[in-house]
Formats: sequence, C-alpha cells, structure tokens
Amino acid sequence: MPYLTLAEWKSRSSFSSAEIVEFLALPGRATTFDDWSEEIQSDIDDPLRGRYEVPFAFNKTTGLVDPTLAPKILKKWSGALLDERFLMARRYPSAEGSDDIDVNKAAERVREEIKAAADRDRTAHHELPRKASDPSASGVSRGGPIAIGFNT
Repeated sequence: MPYLTLAEWKSRSSFSSAEIVEFLALPGRATTFDDWSEEIQSDIDDPLRGRYEVPFAFNKTTGLVDPTLAPKILKKWSGALLDERFLMARRYPSAEGSDDIDVNKAAERVREEIKAAADRDRTAHHELPRKASDPSASGVSRGGPIAIGFNT
C-alpha cells in the first residue's frame, strides 16, 4: 500500500479531483495510481534506506504499509511526486504550460528535501524513524550495564 491513498491525493492535489478521476477512468489506466504509488514509495524509500527504518508506516500485524500511520511529510512528498507524474502523463510531449512550472518546482523541492534527509552530514528529519544502527540516532539502543570483577 502507498503512503498516500487515492482519496488523500485527490484532496491535496493541485489538480481538481474531477481531472484525476477522468484520467484514471481512461482505458488502460485502471492500475495507474497503484503503479505510480509503488514507484514513488520506492523513490522516497531508496535514498533514505541507509539512515531510516524503511518502509515507513509499516504495520507489523498486517505486514503492509498503512497510509494511516504515514508521517505527514511522506504524504506531502508523495502528493507532489504524484502531481508531477499526473502532469507528465496527461500532456503532450514538449508542451509546457504555466501550471507545469509550479508542479515541477514542487516536485524538485521534494527531491531536495529527500536528499537532505538522507544526508548524514545534516540533521535527520524529525518525522522519520531512524535506524537503531545509525550512529547519529539518539538514545541507548544496545548494550547494558558493564561490570568488571577483580579477584585478588
């Protein structure tokens, strides 16, 4: 399952819900949202895999990603990347409109935010759960009391 449901994407998209519904109703587009969501989840998870526990919003009971558990930042990132995919899929090649610039800039900002979150030289993103093995992770995750005995 994706980090963002279809209903959530329609409500936060820069495109109207009617445009999205109309596009997804076209022949051959029945699985488009699921396909795009899977690719976008990979686009988000892959760069962050070295620093964070991925997949995010993983429900151990069901063994699936649960959108209700996804941090808000993942929903923001997924929405911007879905809008970009939608824009590219519905326009003619090399045709660019004024709305294209805003959508493309938003997607580029998301990519920069993902890159910054993955950069170990920068502060970790506060909404994302870090790996316990990450040296910058706070708190004690391993070890315990150390006792040394001396026999004389």
